[in-house]
Amino acid sequence: MGQLLFDSSQSLGEDASCHANPASFSVAFSGGGVRAAAFQAGVLWQLAEQELLGNVEHLCAVSGGAYVASAFASQLEKAREDLQRAQLWPKVGSDLNAWYMGIVAKTIDRMQRNTGYLTRDISEPSERWSWPKDSSSTLPRIFDLPILICVLVCNMAINSATVFVLFMVPFVELMNHYHSARGFVRVAQHDAQYMESIGRVRGLDAPF
Repeated sequence: MGQLLFDSSQSLGEDASCHANPASFSVAFSGGGVRAAAFQAGVLWQLAEQELLGNVEHLCAVSGGAYVASAFASQLEKAREDLQRAQLWPKVGSDLNAWYMGIVAKTIDRMQRNTGYLTRDISEPSERWSWPKDSSSTLPRIFDLPILICVLVCNMAINSATVFVLFMVPFVELMNHYHSARGFVRVAQHDAQYMESIGRVRGLDAPF
């Protein structure tokens, strides 16, 4: 993430090597749902408050940790685009630290407004049909529940089809082979009995 600013400074003709920090490190966010995202949002804030967020070289996350990591990355990219349009880059030091803290604050604010159990909160009438202004979604909150129901129905249908294909089809094929084998045995037994009866008839017709 620190390299994001270094590249932009370089585009303005500054020497990027003067911004290099030998104390750079990486951060990994684990999973754990919304609780993990809430905890890791606090980690981001603490890193920014301790003026260490600019030293983060790589940020990786999975599952719940990806909630806050992706939100922070989108806010960081939007802030970078705003800086490019204004051609005004924060200086390394207090300005840069304040810039990072502002981005983390926007990330936490958006997470608090959009985090809910399965769907976003629609208790506020003014937000049910309004389009999100923070780019958190492409649809109003009222569509969250219908989309969730559609996803659950599709998931159940796909799982049912998967169970049918993976278990029922092989079972039916095995039963077909089993009954085919039993039919073959019956035919062989019938042929043997028939040949035996033919032999007996010929034995009776033979001259003394």
